[in-house]
Amino acid sequence: MPLPLVLIGCPVRNRAWALPAYLAALQALDYPADRLRFAFVLNDSADESEAILTEFARARPTALLRRDLHFPRWQRGHYSFANLTLLRNLLIDEALRSGADYLFSVDSDVLPPPNALRRLLAAERPLVGARVPNDLHLPGEHWRCNFLCRDGRGRLRHPRAFPPDALVPVDVVGAAVLIARAVLESGCRYEPGPTGEDEGFCRQALAAGFQPWVDTGLVCQHLMQEAGQ
Repeated sequence: MPLPLVLIGCPVRNRAWALPAYLAALQALDYPADRLRFAFVLNDSADESEAILTEFARARPTALLRRDLHFPRWQRGHYSFANLTLLRNLLIDEALRSGADYLFSVDSDVLPPPNALRRLLAAERPLVGARVPNDLHLPGEHWRCNFLCRDGRGRLRHPRAFPPDALVPVDVVGAAVLIARAVLESGCRYEPGPTGEDEGFCRQALAAGFQPWVDTGLVCQHLMQEAGQ
């Protein structure tokens, strides 16, 4: 029986500084190339992102989508959750159109290790993410990651403590997430939330009976910002 067909991709805006390392990490995944598809949603890029992705697509089955939204700012912290919602939902549409069994949504500044895809598939969870450290570009202690859990008062918080190598149920996960086709076919879509568009998606997934999980022992590199900045 063939391995699952997986579509990998993300929205891309002015990420020429990160794309070479990102695309190299995707190509280094320990998974048969004939069971991978790629899709990228280009929006408002003014750098070499499109040229880099076009070159990548020459050798691999890749959908290059474009949706310019004319949002005036693009630096980290300057974005619209509504715009990200639209772009990520275009990626979902492409995953369904492609016939993929899974969507592996990996942000363009996140570098998964080579075993990431096989390990997430082995978890046998319909919605499961790798661990991605956040705030590495800021001074001080770095404990926030790409997932949130509700505290005793129902507030979404980054947990300070969690098992270092375990599958952990969470309320929200993003950045590097494997999503089974069944989740997408159930109608789950991204929508803006106070913490971002991943909150809306995971809220819908939970309502549809799909628990989000994080594999805390599978750690991705997070570039966060261009070298030297």
